[in-house]
Amino acid sequence: MDPIVRVLLAWALFAGTHIGLAALPWRDGLTRRIGKQGFTTLYSLAAAATFAVLITTYAGAQTQGPAGLALGRTWLGVPLIALSVFGVVSMFAALMHYPASAYAISAAGQKPEPRGFERITRHGFAIGLSLVGLAHAGLAAYMTGTVFFAALAVFGFVGSAHQDTKLLAREPDTHASFMEKSSLVPFAAILSGRNRLVLSELRPVSFALGLLAAWGLHLAHPAIFDHGGVYVIATVLGGAALATRQDYRHARRRRERESREPMQNPRHPA
Repeated sequence: MDPIVRVLLAWALFAGTHIGLAALPWRDGLTRRIGKQGFTTLYSLAAAATFAVLITTYAGAQTQGPAGLALGRTWLGVPLIALSVFGVVSMFAALMHYPASAYAISAAGQKPEPRGFERITRHGFAIGLSLVGLAHAGLAAYMTGTVFFAALAVFGFVGSAHQDTKLLAREPDTHASFMEKSSLVPFAAILSGRNRLVLSELRPVSFALGLLAAWGLHLAHPAIFDHGGVYVIATVLGGAALATRQDYRHARRRRERESREPMQNPRHPA
């Protein structure tokens, strides 16, 4: 089978299950049948399995097919690399902010005001992925890579818009307020006057870690997809598990704090 077709089919499998299962009709129907925890487990397993198939497929086809755009050999090389670095930094900023974000599983859609990196882009991780994908689609030496990373760019934007649509349906007033004051495209809300950049809300360590990760990826670039892409699979799934664990701990602390508040502020009859 043509390597580009294999990669596109793998993308269709991953994106179709990842976005399709999260669509409200499927999500609500499955949740009624197997419960919220059952759905979360099923969704996580499906996402992990199809992501592994996608990465393994691309790892085996990355040097096959016709020549790609290879824009790194032109004057566009430096801007595309800078775009990719910003994408990696965006991903780290979003990961560090995830438990308090508007998209954390335990409190999705319940945040009316963007803070920190959300002022720059409300979907820091997904849009960061899109920027990395867009840059590498232009830099790829083989058309298989151009197609793979172009699909990644599209997936990040489409997935973000789909998630916002779900949260608008679930929390129309709160999430509408959040979206009105934020943007998908980095800095768009700030430049349009709908928001402002507050440097004190940003975490310098997230930028430092993002730059360090970008440098590490540059050094490891030739071997990133070696051994069937096991490094990419382990890193992404491990990061997702860590973010979920952080959200769980954050939600538990919030519940404990809320349970103590009535005791600390008892109501007395007038």
